[in-house]
Amino acid sequence: MTFLRNLTNNQRLWVSIGFVLFSVISFTCGVSMAKLLSPSINSVMVLFFRCLFGFAFFLPVILKNGGESLKSNHPWSHLLRVIFSCTAIFCTYYVYRKLPIATAAAIGYTSPLFVTLLAFFLLKERLNYKQWILMVVGYLGILMMVQPTSIKLTSACFIALLANISAATSIVFTKKLSKTDPVSTIMFYSNAFSFLIACIAVCFVWQTPSFKDFLLLCGVSLFGLGSNVLLSYALKFGRASVVSSFEYTRLIFIAFVGFIYFNEVPHWSIFAGAVVVCFATFLIARFEFNSVNKTVVLKKN
Repeated sequence: MTFLRNLTNNQRLWVSIGFVLFSVISFTCGVSMAKLLSPSINSVMVLFFRCLFGFAFFLPVILKNGGESLKSNHPWSHLLRVIFSCTAIFCTYYVYRKLPIATAAAIGYTSPLFVTLLAFFLLKERLNYKQWILMVVGYLGILMMVQPTSIKLTSACFIALLANISAATSIVFTKKLSKTDPVSTIMFYSNAFSFLIACIAVCFVWQTPSFKDFLLLCGVSLFGLGSNVLLSYALKFGRASVVSSFEYTRLIFIAFVGFIYFNEVPHWSIFAGAVVVCFATFLIARFEFNSVNKTVVLKKN
């Protein structure tokens, strides 16, 4: 991709948007395939195949860096991060298989709220009163989506929130580790530990999949991995605030697929709650971005 190095700022913006949209489409394909798996296939099997493909993809990079990738003063922090990451992956695919996919996608937008909250407690990042108000607004959006007074509330809704809390915790650990360890080290421990944990877990639930399920498991893994790689490129070429804004298109793609292929018609409260959460998340990111810009200006002066 050497031709992408000499792009103007506007061209880099459009390239970033293209990558994030393809990432969203790839994610939509992956979770849709997960929903087509036979009910007898345990979600731990999905986790195993996902980690297997991830480990195989990054193994050449790990081998290229050699022993340098193994050096870390915080191996236990890496292990904790991977445990939360594996929990998030398992819960995510479980939820998309159990809930209407538009509902699962909408609840997935709560992850940035948990990242902000955990960053306050674990990383001691400051939040102003506006961000606290937006956190409460985001929480109200969550209540609109999960409808706690509804008889349709299931354990899958709580597992969806657990997936987001686990993902948020993993992100906070990544941010903390990135201050002391290089990306190659984080990548090594992430893929090695994830694959090891998945191998141990799958021993208790393994069943030989049919040819159809095997193809679906491979598809889920490839599209899931592809989504992450494409998102990484999107972040490389564009600002995080822009990328996160276009990630919200995920609900549109997923709701369309759910309606066409799974005959799922989302309740209006799902979209209303998603709008509230997206609005709160966007403003929190906006305040943070403005705060960083002010800090940079002050340092220059």
